[in-house]
Amino acid sequence: MFKIQLLFLVCLTAVASADDVVVLDNGVMRMEINRMGGAVSSCVLAGSELNPFSWRAKRWNKNDRSVKEGLFTCFDRLGQPSPEDKARGIPFHGEAASVEWKVLGRETSVAGHLLLRMQCILPIAGMTLAREYCLFKDSSVCRVRDRIRNDNPFPKTYNLLIHPSHAQPFLSRSVLVDCNGATGFVNSKEPSEIPGDPICWPEIEYQSQRLNLRTMTNGVPLVVNYLCAKDVTEGWGCLSNPDLGLMTGFIWPVSDYPWTRIWQEWKDGAPSALGIEFSTTPLGFPLEEIERIGPLLGHPTIETLSPGGEVTKTFHFFLLEIPREFSGVGVVRIADGSLIVEEHSGADNRCWVVPFAE
Repeated sequence: MFKIQLLFLVCLTAVASADDVVVLDNGVMRMEINRMGGAVSSCVLAGSELNPFSWRAKRWNKNDRSVKEGLFTCFDRLGQPSPEDKARGIPFHGEAASVEWKVLGRETSVAGHLLLRMQCILPIAGMTLAREYCLFKDSSVCRVRDRIRNDNPFPKTYNLLIHPSHAQPFLSRSVLVDCNGATGFVNSKEPSEIPGDPICWPEIEYQSQRLNLRTMTNGVPLVVNYLCAKDVTEGWGCLSNPDLGLMTGFIWPVSDYPWTRIWQEWKDGAPSALGIEFSTTPLGFPLEEIERIGPLLGHPTIETLSPGGEVTKTFHFFLLEIPREFSGVGVVRIADGSLIVEEHSGADNRCWVVPFAE
């Protein structure tokens, strides 16, 4: 019986064929984007096979069409649908990871950047997400621009979370976790326990333990939610593995994604999944429940679009080579057409500058 179940799961998690993947490769960084579910399933630097986005979610039944892996998108919601929405066919984390993302076009811009335009239509939620990838010329930086539209004849509540999911071999106890989150709360499955006691990045008290979330040594599965300080306009998060010489990072406007989420899972004493997510909400409850809860810590937890209304959101992600003695990230910013990454304080003030003229 066990062998039959194992075979069944292996079949359900089969890797997509080459025809199901769209490739962007500028000679510096190579990306593979799945047509089904729209995830960036692989992202590697030239000459390397180390893909930090190697996490794959299992499909637990034959009716689950979702492809949740790598860098994927939760839309029009995060987490569980209500029983009514579930009966209508809306899956966990929304429909975006369960529908085909059609390629609308691809081209090389005058400046030499690689552009890819894709779109997913959510038939039940009645929303459309049109995405443009821009992999900059001679750069390991990619810009992602999403245009969201409400196709319903009535106002529509929704949430959008970008879900970068990292796993082994990139993920190990050597990984350093850095972000510019300031204050927040530990996630709970019970709405009545939200937001609970306030926490500050990076050290927290959790389950009678003192945890430093910058290091992957605590062995505790959890999800934490953070807001940036009031005067901050750009959120960022990075994972660095000095032993393997690679950093992956993200930077986004706080006005687009006010919430930062750190998600970690463990198996057999080793980290098995880690994400620095950014979102319009910290809550994985049904949309109706989130509306009832309302703002948290002075910030909205849900968004609404009028009939036919549109909104645009943007983020950048990148890969960088790092030295073995790297101590972590202190600052990430975009200035003068360059991505600038400064090492953690007390590390000789080293700085990486990656030009990417828009």
